Order: sequence, then C-alpha cells, then structure tokens
Amino acid sequence: MEADRSEFPESDYCTAYVRQVDVQGDVMWALVSSDGDPMIISADKSSVYFFAANHDIKVVLRH
Repeated sequence: MEADRSEFPESDYCTAYVRQVDVQGDVMWALVSSDGDPMIISADKSSVYFFAANHDIKVVLRH
C-alpha cells in the first residue's frame, strides 16, 4: 500500500487513514500511516479507530 503524501499536512502528531484491505480473501480494515505503512489490520473496523484513539493518532477521512 502506498499513500499520496501530499494529502497529509505536516503536524506534531501522527496522521493516518482507514482503508479496506483483502487479506487472503477476507475483507479487513487497516489503519495506514501517512507513509503508506499499515499500523494495524483488523476484521472489526471499529478496532482500528479505537487503536488510533488510544495512540493519539489523527484519522483523516479520504473520499
């Protein structure tokens, strides 16, 4: 996975976004850093948001 780094403004905190991914045929959700690296992958979409909240990660909504 690779992110378009121009979409993420510079900040003092970590910025990430949630992306639907396919893991061996299963639909899962990944919290992806602004560098394009997955931080956590879970079958439960809310888990990635809880992870972000617990680690002071700002989640950016992408359209």
